[in-house]
Amino acid sequence: MKQSLLAAVLLCVSTIATACPLCLGVGQQTKAHHLVAAQQVVLAAPTADADRFRVIGVVKGARPSGNTVEGGYSRFGPASDAATTLKNGQALLLAREDPLPLWVIIGATGIDNLGWLRRVAAGKHEEELSAAEWR
Repeated sequence: MKQSLLAAVLLCVSTIATACPLCLGVGQQTKAHHLVAAQQVVLAAPTADADRFRVIGVVKGARPSGNTVEGGYSRFGPASDAATTLKNGQALLLAREDPLPLWVIIGATGIDNLGWLRRVAAGKHEEELSAAEWR
């Protein structure tokens, strides 16, 4: 009897789990990880052309030529939502990782966060940290 009850409980509990941790996003990089991994990161404002952004400030890497970037594919939601919901004093955080030439929208942030974003982007990858730095 106890074995049958235990089997029934385990069967019911196993049907509650709908996805593995990777499918639920547990293994995905955070926005801070994206800043560290990217070769170029900029704060940019949308222009009249939906696929072009005007660079306001450079967080990491070289300033793009022409002070504009093309692309803006959102990694965390629709790009149009991020561009149209900017408040006064905000810009979009765009990143580009080699070898891909695409700029990806990480999200919206205040323009006054530029210094703080530069410090985050200058961080090290987990595998580059020593034991003392982990403490």
